[in-house]
Amino acid sequence: MTVAELYFINQKLRNQALATAQANFNAVPPGPCVPGLLAGASLNNTLFSRATARITCSAGVRGYVVDFNGVEPGQRVGNAGRNILRSDGIRNIDFGVIKNTQLTEAVRMQFRADIFNLFNSRNFGIPEGRGNAVNFLDQWTTDGGNRRIILGARLVF
Repeated sequence: MTVAELYFINQKLRNQALATAQANFNAVPPGPCVPGLLAGASLNNTLFSRATARITCSAGVRGYVVDFNGVEPGQRVGNAGRNILRSDGIRNIDFGVIKNTQLTEAVRMQFRADIFNLFNSRNFGIPEGRGNAVNFLDQWTTDGGNRRIILGARLVF
């Protein structure tokens, strides 16, 4: 699957969890506001997080909040496999040139040029996998950097 397809599936599951939480909140009988977990049908988990809903009370007004948190260690959510997010291979070619020039018998001058990422290839990293992150499944924020050229001169005596 592509990153866009995974993102679409995750958003669909998130919207289903929000709709279920809204239905559960509408089914709460009237009465005094008591904060705690929202009772009712269980919420759909997303690909990378579990959804829980809780009742909040602010100045006697009842509301609800849906939290999309990561899972506890050792627990799995859904049927997404482990380490399914991959990135493209890294295509880096580094190049260096050194020129030694003998000035006198005991003194020489060294000129060097180091070029990192010679062909200026974009190297994306693994997309953010936490469902509650702002840049969730956004591969464009993981750019590996641009070409760097370092020039140097050294006097050896």
